[in-house]
Amino acid sequence: MATTEKQPYKLIYPIILEREGGKIITVEEVTLERMKAKHLKLMPPMGEDSKMEPAAMLPIIAALTNLEVDIIEEFDMEDITPIMESISNFLGKDKSPKTGTK
Repeated sequence: MATTEKQPYKLIYPIILEREGGKIITVEEVTLERMKAKHLKLMPPMGEDSKMEPAAMLPIIAALTNLEVDIIEEFDMEDITPIMESISNFLGKDKSPKTGTK
């Protein structure tokens, strides 16, 4: 799944949640939107050799899917893993953006 344009992703394990007021929502598919510079603000600060913790990606995934973090937290690992990999591929092998000089 590339992060260069909107990408639909059908969940292997749809989630059903009860929201405030007893409203039931079902999430069967999400659309991962194109990542923009504004999403970089959601990344935790990292040193040169640091790698992003998987949980640190949840706010980024929430922003890219227009879902709340508490909904993303309910995704099955088989569903969240390919989404995380897509974002990681965009950020580079070490999962951090490369800027400036060497």
